[in-house]
Amino acid sequence: MEIPSILKYTFLLHMIVAFVFGVWYFISPDTWVTLVSWPYFDPVSDRFMAALMIGFGVSSLLAYRAQSWEQVEIIVLSEIAFTLVATIGWVWSMFDPLVPAIGWALTGLVALFLVLFSFSYYTATRS
Repeated sequence: MEIPSILKYTFLLHMIVAFVFGVWYFISPDTWVTLVSWPYFDPVSDRFMAALMIGFGVSSLLAYRAQSWEQVEIIVLSEIAFTLVATIGWVWSMFDPLVPAIGWALTGLVALFLVLFSFSYYTATRS
């Protein structure tokens, strides 16, 4: 089965976002937390989170280059699981009064990927 075109674009967009933010966050977590006024700074945890972003970016790159749905299905399911839990975590974190308003933009970004990967899964499995 072919990979839906929306999924190809989702992988491409996800790869770009994950690499840009992930590499920046990994190399210089202090500039990232300063830019977004994040109240917490822990270089070890920050770099671990950045490594997750980069890892998911690599999986999106590999999936983007794949030729069939069977080659990417497990990646899509992993992305749905990750973005679902991440969206819940972000929404929960937004109740912390120390978290700046930009957290809603980051919540929206993760939720957008949840919608895109979920829609792509639905599209691929219903055709």
